[in-house]
Amino acid sequence: MSSFAWLQNWCGRHDKARVKIETLDNPGWALCLSLSKFASNKATEHLETSEDDWLYWRVKDGEVQYFGGARNLSDMLGMCKAYVEEKRVIWPSWAIVPDQNTVVNWLTDWVANVNRHVTIQTNDGAWSMTMDCLDIGNGKWSQDGYNYVVKDQSLIGHAYNGQLSSLIDDLAFQVYGWYKLDHAGVKESCALKWLKEWYEEHSNARIDIAQIGETRWRIALTDGAEQWNHIGVLPVVLAELRAHIEGRPISHTIKPIDDTMEHWLEDWFASQCDGYWEHGGRVKLFQTENGGWRLEADISQYDEVPTCPEYFKMHDHCLSGKGSADELLLLLEGFRSIW
Repeated sequence: MSSFAWLQNWCGRHDKARVKIETLDNPGWALCLSLSKFASNKATEHLETSEDDWLYWRVKDGEVQYFGGARNLSDMLGMCKAYVEEKRVIWPSWAIVPDQNTVVNWLTDWVANVNRHVTIQTNDGAWSMTMDCLDIGNGKWSQDGYNYVVKDQSLIGHAYNGQLSSLIDDLAFQVYGWYKLDHAGVKESCALKWLKEWYEEHSNARIDIAQIGETRWRIALTDGAEQWNHIGVLPVVLAELRAHIEGRPISHTIKPIDDTMEHWLEDWFASQCDGYWEHGGRVKLFQTENGGWRLEADISQYDEVPTCPEYFKMHDHCLSGKGSADELLLLLEGFRSIW
């Protein structure tokens, strides 16, 4: 089911809800859905990976509000669906990007350079990390750290749930002897923070993260009868694990190609933007007081008036169409047929 089909059905079940979708001049899209159950405000969340791909969302004054780039309308509709139906905040797959300049990057780079083998595991609600240190006889790693002990030519660390990042941080203390990673300008990993928070609520699950090559890692998840594993560079497989748990595919390079109505509307709007039109031209899709739908589009950039379905009218270079509560898809299909 397309996102617009879901929106039409959902609004049909919630006759007091009101939806408004319109274009922005930066360029981009705004989506607002008002309903009494959105009475409480929520802190805003913003993500931007490029000039074209950005998302911003909040709950304010009884509305759940989304804002995004010219090609992010489908992402906004998907996030809106997850929030209003499941009370979950789910970012689109392209937004789950590998960490940069974090403890995860430091760990993968350092391990590759010193030729160590590292394993990170969960066990009964706690975390453990093991690294071989074959040169222990030469005095290296001879001192126990805050989380680590030396045993059988291995450095073994243990930490309670919620302290996964401290294991890697204390490894850095063992390496350098006097400072932690944050002193070196290395940031906390969003991926590890999310993983430790998820494990706090799913302590019966088992997670195994093992280095299987100089730069390749395997992550395995066992959660009841479910088993999942993947191999790749550590920042990427951590991102893939999160996407799997949240039930979404992941693409690290391009957004998926889709021929649904919302993707066509994104493409049409993006094709109209020329640096001028989007500042004055607007596309609006909203519900009327009786629960029906209305679509308005400024087409002043066209010299000739296009041929329109009978439920569309032209007035002062504005194309306007309307339909009943169950005719949103018909209205959108009619708009697409014009072009």
